[in-house]
Amino acid sequence: MDGVLAESGGFSVFLLNSPMGGNDTLQFDSITFNAYNVNNYIVRLDSNGKVVKAISIANYGRTLCGDGNGNFYLGGGNIIAKLDKNFNQLWTKQIPNIGSSGNRFKFSNGHLYNCSATADSTKLIEINTSDRSTIWIKNICKNKYQSKLALSDIINFKNK
Repeated sequence: MDGVLAESGGFSVFLLNSPMGGNDTLQFDSITFNAYNVNNYIVRLDSNGKVVKAISIANYGRTLCGDGNGNFYLGGGNIIAKLDKNFNQLWTKQIPNIGSSGNRFKFSNGHLYNCSATADSTKLIEINTSDRSTIWIKNICKNKYQSKLALSDIINFKNK
């Protein structure tokens, strides 16, 4: 699981990456999925821990963050999607040549950042959340032994 978010009213949202494969059934309280080759889900719980909404999101969801305005950003591989508060997809974007390893998203101070790694470098990217354009991409380090950095938090980021 990579992405647990607290919402107002005691609700919480989390991203579940299930290792299930084949033809199986997955049940979140009263919500049931046929989990055939779909192994990623976004789940919302109320303040009592009861599932109030759950959706399957195919296989590209590996990281989840929120923007504080009810929107969610879901990413994995070279793809990012923006979802509204009801988990409806608003847009998707493919970001070429960023790598899929260590792929993390973080929303901070009105900006969406992605940190991901290829075999030879780790990149930091800023994405415009309104029109999904890439604002900038910076190589932040070389990966000599295919080691990878992961974006855990951004406190303040100025002058790229």
